[in-house]
Amino acid sequence: MKNFQAEPFLWIHLGGIAAAPLFLILMWLALAIGDPLPFYWLELLLVAVIGIVPILWMQWQRPFNIFSLLLVAIKPEKLTEEQRKILSLFKTRKNKIFNGIATFGSLIIGWYLYQWAPMGTVTVIDLPQWR
Repeated sequence: MKNFQAEPFLWIHLGGIAAAPLFLILMWLALAIGDPLPFYWLELLLVAVIGIVPILWMQWQRPFNIFSLLLVAIKPEKLTEEQRKILSLFKTRKNKIFNGIATFGSLIIGWYLYQWAPMGTVTVIDLPQWR
């Protein structure tokens, strides 16, 4: 297999993963705005259903094609043998197990962000206080 580090699509997706901490901070600040719902579990359930379940369902049913983006994609017939080998790794049972672990980890991270949200109220005090 040729050097996978030369794949531009992999670097683009790695850049997306590197942006994850920024999105976690934005979620933390969004949870800090306004008063929480009377039933805290309802709010957490809503965040999980909107943010986690669709991605898990997509990955479980039809794994992600890393050689495509929103507007740019490599047609399946133009993929090299190395690229097809990389894609075949996404269709293994190990990938589904990894998706389950990542989902559980996302729920735990969301729980902690919700618990730490009151510390972010100082940062968002000047924003409109509605969720």
